[in-house]
Amino acid sequence: MAERIDALVDHRKPFVVMEEYYGPDRRNANARADDPGTVEVPNALPARVKKRPALSPNSRMIESSMGKLRRVKVRNVARRIWTISGILYKALEDPSLPEWIDRELAQILK
Repeated sequence: MAERIDALVDHRKPFVVMEEYYGPDRRNANARADDPGTVEVPNALPARVKKRPALSPNSRMIESSMGKLRRVKVRNVARRIWTISGILYKALEDPSLPEWIDRELAQILK
């Protein structure tokens, strides 16, 4: 239990932004090592546990992290649009696409 608490205090997992999930990246360190979609976010826990207020995140740190998370979200949506446009371009004549296209476009708008 103590190891888990220490990990939360000193080694917080970076956050990840996905379509249906926004929060700590639960993949192992090797899986997320080269992923530019993870963002280190401010952690107030060390300041409280160690009784060192100077470790507390400030508004600038929080705003910076929020900006990074927003950019990751935009990047993810852009990738999805790119992928869908490639599929649409290659499969213009496929009659089974209309329902799938409508669902994908609705997800993008969401």
